[in-house]
Amino acid sequence: MIKRFSIHFIVQLGVLIAVGAMAGFTAIIIMGGIGGTAIGVAPEFTFGTVGDIVCPEGTLEYYSKQRSYHEPGESEPHVECVSVTGVHKDILLPAIFGVLGVIFVAAFSVVFLPIFIPLAIVAFIVTRKVISGLASKDE
Repeated sequence: MIKRFSIHFIVQLGVLIAVGAMAGFTAIIIMGGIGGTAIGVAPEFTFGTVGDIVCPEGTLEYYSKQRSYHEPGESEPHVECVSVTGVHKDILLPAIFGVLGVIFVAAFSVVFLPIFIPLAIVAFIVTRKVISGLASKDE
């Protein structure tokens, strides 16, 4: 009984690690593609989705300044947290990491759950049949 449980446990742990690594790698790729595109295409909306995370005790303010150092029409993004007292704090980097983190968690969940559950069931059935076959040969 203990031997069967330990074999099932080791196989399930292997499936968990393999699928977790694959889902994590996929989520990192998706995070960069979707997050970067979302920030570039609709920055005000995208940063607004993580406003409560990066600026919990104030309001998130996004604006961009037009520059033409290198190319005409270049813009410089600014994301600030405005506190209740009116103090402005630059939170561009935490806002970018917040957007990428939310997308990573969503992508990881979307990739991990549909792959892990069926693979775990298949691995359980296969190991059960292999152990039953080994047990019948020993008898």
